[in-house]
Amino acid sequence: MAKVNGVTNPPKINNSVGAKVNNVAISRIGVWSAGGALGTRRRDLAGCGTSRTALISIEGIIYNGSTSRTSETYNGTSWSGVADSMTQNSYSTAVGTSSSAHAWGGSGGTYTGRIFNGSSWSWSGNMYTNLWGMAGCGTSSSSLSMCGSQSGVDTGSTQLWNGSSWSSLSYNSTARTYLAGCGTSSAGLCFGGNASGTKTTTTDHFNGSSWSSGGALPSGRDYIAGCGLQTAALCFGGRTDSNDPTNSTQQYNGSSWITGGNLSTARKSLAGGGSQTAGASFGGYTSDYVSTTEHYTI
Repeated sequence: MAKVNGVTNPPKINNSVGAKVNNVAISRIGVWSAGGALGTRRRDLAGCGTSRTALISIEGIIYNGSTSRTSETYNGTSWSGVADSMTQNSYSTAVGTSSSAHAWGGSGGTYTGRIFNGSSWSWSGNMYTNLWGMAGCGTSSSSLSMCGSQSGVDTGSTQLWNGSSWSSLSYNSTARTYLAGCGTSSAGLCFGGNASGTKTTTTDHFNGSSWSSGGALPSGRDYIAGCGLQTAALCFGGRTDSNDPTNSTQQYNGSSWITGGNLSTARKSLAGGGSQTAGASFGGYTSDYVSTTEHYTI
């Protein structure tokens, strides 16, 4: 007899999110499919977008090993080059959309954020510390920076950009780098990463003023990407304990992770955007720099 989530011989269910059988929620699993390739192959890039049809990829390390200012926007089908970022950088992070994005930090050591208005870049305010490998969430006018490395030391730094200045908030208890994040500045989520040389499963929730623990990832990973909301997130790609790129994907419901559909191309150092039900992954590294874009659909 067939079972679904412990229900014997369940009737055919509808295909809507949150569908139930005998009042038992059935978790729907997404699948990845090919999207349009980036114009420039890059790893360790920043990316954002709350919709798969309004993404932006920013900076990163290009195929010849140099850091880049390259920015491209995505309309759901193809990438187009736009004005270069103001810094030649990698390991930065970004939030917002293709018409209103905010990027900050990075290996270039800059304290200053960068604002994109859909056609050009301008400087935003100075951060308290120059970080790289941090996670971010929110919008271009309300951006949350989570953890990251300062001068090679993992931190739990939490900083908020309010549209005019940065402020320092309560520290995350797990100092780490190369993690991922999503959500809003008042309902943020960060997960995974590298804490003092160990790939962590840690997931944390931010409520606008303080941190609390969420459900752990099934296995520790760093150099990962993610998208979505605190209660409906995706985690994908990254590097496993063997240091190999992975195609692993997980879906989060606000309390626990379940296994999702595998990426078609296993990779680390990638970026992501969109929602849990309509996500996107782009760029990264396999055994080489890639321009791959994939769409996740539930």
